Amino acid sequence: MTRSPARNGGFTLIEMLVVLAIVATATAITVPLLRPPSPSAEVRRAALGLASDLRIARSAALRANGTTVVDVDVATATWRAADAGQPRRAPAGTTVRLSVPPTELTGAQSGRIRFRADGSSTGGTIELVRAGFAAAVAVEAFTGGVHVRTSD
Repeated sequence: MTRSPARNGGFTLIEMLVVLAIVATATAITVPLLRPPSPSAEVRRAALGLASDLRIARSAALRANGTTVVDVDVATATWRAADAGQPRRAPAGTTVRLSVPPTELTGAQSGRIRFRADGSSTGGTIELVRAGFAAAVAVEAFTGGVHVRTSD
């Protein structure tokens, strides 16, 4: 019976390829995490958060069989549901535009969207703009439905 030659140490080609694949996968996962998010991603995330807050306010009005209000301040780029704690803020450098009926303006640069017990609302649009990217959060008056549109 013949003996196979003794190995002199080292790695086989297969072992090297497996290690290379693991390193490449780890790099592919971690490198995007090290970069700051793009302005469009930040605006999109803020718009989705705003839409979520508006939907929660609508649900609260339905649940309580009453009225719920979300206040928007364009000057400080913040919004806040009447029963919530701290206001939420748009990302730094984001311009906020508000379009609501004149009866819902609370100041020169502020207004509100009101949700009623039947699910309807006063309606309006809140637009977030930064670095050429825009996301609009629209609230339908009759249904109180909340929709997000982006400029991609």
